[in-house]
Amino acid sequence: MTLANLSWFAKYQPQKIEEYVFDDPTHEAQINLWLKEGSVPGNLLLSGPPGTGKSALASVLIHNFIKVPNDFKKIKSRSVQEIDELQSFVKSRPIQSKKKIVLLEEIDKLSATSITTLKDAYLELYQSNTTFIATTNYPNKIEPAFKTRFIHMSFSGKNIEGVTRRCKDILISENIVFNEDDLKKFIENKHKLGLRNIITLLQVNSINNKLDFSNINQEISNSEDDIINNTLSIYETLIKSNNINDKRLILFNPLSSSISAQYGFILQTIQFSQDLYWDNVFMEIYEKTSFLPIKHLAARYLDEVEIKKIPSVHFIAFLYESIKSIIDLY
Repeated sequence: MTLANLSWFAKYQPQKIEEYVFDDPTHEAQINLWLKEGSVPGNLLLSGPPGTGKSALASVLIHNFIKVPNDFKKIKSRSVQEIDELQSFVKSRPIQSKKKIVLLEEIDKLSATSITTLKDAYLELYQSNTTFIATTNYPNKIEPAFKTRFIHMSFSGKNIEGVTRRCKDILISENIVFNEDDLKKFIENKHKLGLRNIITLLQVNSINNKLDFSNINQEISNSEDDIINNTLSIYETLIKSNNINDKRLILFNPLSSSISAQYGFILQTIQFSQDLYWDNVFMEIYEKTSFLPIKHLAARYLDEVEIKKIPSVHFIAFLYESIKSIIDLY
């Protein structure tokens, strides 16, 4: 396949650290230090929503650290057998690289047996020879004891200035005519989609070497934010309320209670929104509430959402339980 036929995201996948868009200057400084030293001093866990640069950063590190192919191994199936077969690789010294690298994508999908093997037999025992680089969209699904074996870097894709600069460079390289103010507004609206989806949107809307913003919905669907904010508003209403009768009504008929506006808006948003990133909804609620019972519920429902056929119903069940947890204590 020629470069001309590649997606822009694949074509402009960063090869050098200078091309990578960091969220956090602390992360950038740390990565640059490791690049100077020639290796990561331990194991590395990269987490964050899809499209925020985890795999891209892992690729840059591997490209810079690995000098010969035999010093690198990518885990493909995450099976117990594949993990068990790592021993001969990780225990031997690297051929030309400073350290070998094992890449483990979607590490949250590993079985309990594989996690135990990694934790007890590999991750710390062979650190002088091998670095494990792992990625996950769901850091809350990883048991804390396992997570402590890694240096953890979390990504959000919120570096709007960096994303804008990267997109501008791509458009200029592709000889696309565009309006810089429109590009800036577009990225401010769409940055939560992640860099991968933003670049794809720019590509499909660049017709005859001109970027047509009229075909892109400028007002990003803030459905997830709307659900999160209205949920938090419900919690605030409940905590402040001293009306016992209203609290009872909330549990049995919320649309006729003091939270009817927020609850109705959530139902409407769920009904008319497609492809909501429910993991983000649960993670944001977990992070933004200080009420421990709700934190516990949000973590539990986040763990289960991936296997639910109808995640919107899963969320409504969470909303009911979290509302009840407040009423029970207040």
